[in-house]
Amino acid sequence: MWIKHQLPTGGDLLAIKLLVVEDESIVALDIKHRAEALGYEVVDIAVSGEEAIELTREKKPDLVLMDIILKGEMDGIEAAEIIKRDYNIPVVYLTAYSDRETLERAKVTEPFGYLIKPFEDRELHSTIEVAIYKHKMDSKLRISEERYRKLAESSPDLIILLNKKKTIIFLNDAFERITRLPREKCYNRHVSILKKMGIISREEFKKLMDIIRPFKDHLEPLEVKIRDKDGREHYLELYASTIKNREKFIQIIGHDITAKLQAEKRRLKLIKEKSTRELYGFLLSAIPVFASTVPPQLRNTIIRNFADKFEENLKPSFNEHMKRKGLLSQIKKGKMDTEKVFNAYIAWLKSFLKNLGIKTRIKEEKDYYKLEFLTFPWSDDTKVNPIFALMFRTMLVRSFTWTKIKGNVIQTSRWENLEFEFHIYGEVYFMEKIQRISTGIKDLDEIIGGFPVARSILLIGDAGSGKTIMALQFAIKSASDGLKTVYVTTEEDETDLKFQCNSFGWDMKKLIESGSLEIVSLAGVRAMITEAEMKIGIESMEEDIGRFLDEVSADTKVLIIDNLGSHTGDLTPYEFRNRFDFLVYELKKRNITSLIILDSATAREFNEIALFSVYGAINLLKRENPYTGRRERVMDIIKMRSTRTPVDFVPYKIGENGIEITEKIKYE
Repeated sequence: MWIKHQLPTGGDLLAIKLLVVEDESIVALDIKHRAEALGYEVVDIAVSGEEAIELTREKKPDLVLMDIILKGEMDGIEAAEIIKRDYNIPVVYLTAYSDRETLERAKVTEPFGYLIKPFEDRELHSTIEVAIYKHKMDSKLRISEERYRKLAESSPDLIILLNKKKTIIFLNDAFERITRLPREKCYNRHVSILKKMGIISREEFKKLMDIIRPFKDHLEPLEVKIRDKDGREHYLELYASTIKNREKFIQIIGHDITAKLQAEKRRLKLIKEKSTRELYGFLLSAIPVFASTVPPQLRNTIIRNFADKFEENLKPSFNEHMKRKGLLSQIKKGKMDTEKVFNAYIAWLKSFLKNLGIKTRIKEEKDYYKLEFLTFPWSDDTKVNPIFALMFRTMLVRSFTWTKIKGNVIQTSRWENLEFEFHIYGEVYFMEKIQRISTGIKDLDEIIGGFPVARSILLIGDAGSGKTIMALQFAIKSASDGLKTVYVTTEEDETDLKFQCNSFGWDMKKLIESGSLEIVSLAGVRAMITEAEMKIGIESMEEDIGRFLDEVSADTKVLIIDNLGSHTGDLTPYEFRNRFDFLVYELKKRNITSLIILDSATAREFNEIALFSVYGAINLLKRENPYTGRRERVMDIIKMRSTRTPVDFVPYKIGENGIEITEKIKYE
């Protein structure tokens, strides 16, 4: 006999119903009797696979004991697969064959156990009990999974379920609604199929992988952009979490925020348009202030009044922001964490500019912080009129003073997108870190530390303010210190310059003979230029400047151009900007420190353009002293990067030794 007999142990077992499938009647009856002795109910015996399926349908047993080898066309494995699929009833295989091939076939049907003939009663009992328990647990799990599936299908959010291999095993209906693509194409495929189907770009897919690669919960929302079948963009907030079942899964929930973002864009657009109209209205009303006919002193006063009005309206917002950050009391006491205050200021400034439709980015450079205007509604206007850039410079300079941080704000020479630099001073100022050479004016050297090496400095001023004297003073000092100096004059010839030097006791002739100073006079050449030559196209700009600089000896360390304004001719602001920027670039590349002079008679636009392109700028003015009523000369150090600069005008005089500073100054 195949079966070893054993007396039942008895006990009150639940009446679990069994169906025995065995084509040998003696063995089948023996199994029936032994199972009943163990307390189970045998509802029937089947001798073929076809009969087993029919009896399962009729009797609805709790478990089927299935012999693998049966007579007829259908064996036990095939019958078990149908019973599991159609009736969800667990199957335990009975077989005398335990070869690998048979077990592999049987394994595919996911049976709930095996009994190898002959078997003991206790083996029969334990196998049945384990199979019934396992089936109950699987049924509960299946119900739970079905409930999850129904909830997931009805969810308005896109849901993706991945296994540990990042294979997609489930997508809900929202996937098809958003992407308009069939989900079946994605099943049992690696999640990268979303990229191959064009749903998500390579950059966005990398963001997705970053949250699912660690295989752990990611509760912070990740914004991802996808495209549907027609190429329309959708924005999702993704959340990733792990689900522990028989194995680990990753659940990704994507909340569609496209409509929300579009509404926010429309809101910002309306704010931007409103702010643009208001700001344009204000700026247009201020345009007469910047007309070339307005005296510089009056223009500076009006700009200062504008800055005061700006402070009156915006400083309360700044104070409230600093108060929320817990920094306002520090600022008022003057004892503060400079880094924290600066970061809080930049956050406030970026928020203020964002409300005007301006997107910005802050970058930390070696010696300063750079604020870039990534979007600027008036960028086209700044190309032809720097008024808008000047107004924003005024707002940044004034608001930076509210922080009480020692430093200054400088606008760079970029035109398409504005840039500003924040230079912050510690115990040791940047002016001590950068290599400099003497200006030739002792007290001015004490104020700014000298001119930065290999940089271009702009010198502008009224007629009779002493521009040429200051340039000669710088040239004589540089040449006397052993620096090869070239002085290019476009207004006066060498004889006139020597005469001026002699009046101040400067021996120009000796320096020329020693080779440390060279005078290049273009005054006579300019007089002979034909009208056609004055209108040379901009395309020859680089060639002309390059040829001019090639004639300057390679050992030149200092170059002075007095005066560039006479060569602006019929140039447009755009043409002048490109020529001037190229000149500054070439001088820096050749490591030449330069002083470039423009007089106030030059078009105001050219002065403003040059101001943004150079490293430093000084304006020499003649004005009436409001207290004494006397005419006096003052020096406005407009900017000097990486340098502590005075907030007030610097009074000076032209004495017997040249330009001399007459009063002490205050720093920002």
